[in-house]
Amino acid sequence: MPAPQIVRGSRLKGAGLTALSALFVASGFWMAQSERSTTSLFVVGFFGLCFLVGAAMTIWPATLKITDEGFTCRMLFRQWSAAWRDIDEMFLWSNPAASQKLVAWSYKPGCGPTGPAVKMSAAFGAPGALPGSWTISPQQLLDLLQERRAASMPHAG
Repeated sequence: MPAPQIVRGSRLKGAGLTALSALFVASGFWMAQSERSTTSLFVVGFFGLCFLVGAAMTIWPATLKITDEGFTCRMLFRQWSAAWRDIDEMFLWSNPAASQKLVAWSYKPGCGPTGPAVKMSAAFGAPGALPGSWTISPQQLLDLLQERRAASMPHAG
């Protein structure tokens, strides 16, 4: 049985989010200096939260643990898993909202989580997807996952 493989999230992407958010927070304060408006408060509040998330992603980057049973994604204060036996196919998916490619998968009938968020994701073509914040490209990550899944399939039965 091979050892688990760990893929780490990119601290650089977290730092980029933090820096960009800081610029927007500064512009919100600048807007507030010239006129007190709800827009400036919204900009400061929203991008202040983005700043905190980016800082947390920089300090505690996401991890993806890949094993013979499946994979577990840990990001900030959330952790979830997907088992190889529940996955029908894996593919690269183009996220129309963010113009980025993500590793996605579809579940076998009767497997995987259910609920409104999964149904909405499935309507867009990706019932399951990993975040796009890794130190390797989406294609490299997909290749790694598919290789590990193929190697573990005889053990899954």
